[in-house]
Amino acid sequence: PTAGSSVHDPFSGGECLACHDLALPAEARFVKGAPAGGGDGPAGARGWDQSLCSGCHGETLAARDSPPGATGFADRGKNLHALHVQAGRGRRCLVCHDAHASRQARLLREVLPSRGSARVSQEFRSEPQGGWCRTGCHAPKRYRR
Repeated sequence: PTAGSSVHDPFSGGECLACHDLALPAEARFVKGAPAGGGDGPAGARGWDQSLCSGCHGETLAARDSPPGATGFADRGKNLHALHVQAGRGRRCLVCHDAHASRQARLLREVLPSRGSARVSQEFRSEPQGGWCRTGCHAPKRYRR
């Protein structure tokens, strides 16, 4: 990996079965809990990947009422994972994060999945007391823990 890059521990350790089940249909990408065909719209997809990720990372990571310190992605105690996931349009874990590896820290994607041929970029910089993020979804944002 390059400086700033990240690799998901199960992936780097060859523990594919932590997230995948080869008995599932290929349309579900062999991912545990994924609906065949990838889901019925955002609500279906959001449910399965949050369930998969919280199996190891815990449900408080993105809970609206999570305690301060439940995640490093917080702005002065406000859980920014919860802000993104619980928002009206609610984002899934895998919209921003790649489940295998990324050239950015925290498994953050450089290009977010989008419909059609649109390319939505995402840039992240870790800072000593927080971080900085710029995406095609919003103007640059800085947060402080």
